[in-house]
Amino acid sequence: KSVRLSSDFIFFSSDIKWSMITFIKSSYQRFMQRQAIRESWGGIRYLNGVRIHVIFVLALPQTPEEQIVVKNESVKFEDILQVELNETYR
Repeated sequence: KSVRLSSDFIFFSSDIKWSMITFIKSSYQRFMQRQAIRESWGGIRYLNGVRIHVIFVLALPQTPEEQIVVKNESVKFEDILQVELNETYR
């Protein structure tokens, strides 16, 4: 089994010693902060045989329109976990 990072890099599952998942609490309004993390140290990375995943944890947004935006972001980046809680912290 292989994992393709980009068109230039292919890692084989035998190269991966273990995986680490980092959960980051976020909210609907914090897209720019999530994007900054994705563009810097976040996202799926490989370091010394370790596969590193960053997952953003979001509560349910206030409106159906906000949920559509979160859903689209989730489909695009594949790094969002939504929990069935109402967003109460502002």
